[in-house]
Amino acid sequence: MSHNEILKTSKDVSIMSTVGYARVSSVGQSLAVQLGNLEPFGCERIYSKKTSGTTATRPELKKSLDYVR
Repeated sequence: MSHNEILKTSKDVSIMSTVGYARVSSVGQSLAVQLGNLEPFGCERIYSKKTSGTTATRPELKKSLDYVR
């Protein structure tokens, strides 16, 4: 589903808040690209993290999930 289709669908239902989460873990990945991809959705809050290596703890993901609960 394209972001235009999602935006059209989301306008048909009541949405309290749009929250985005972006994370990259390798040097070759761009956090800016992911953040740019979230922009058309009009996220009121965006949680993001750039980290290298594998990590089990993801504090920004936890914050985003806590916010939407």
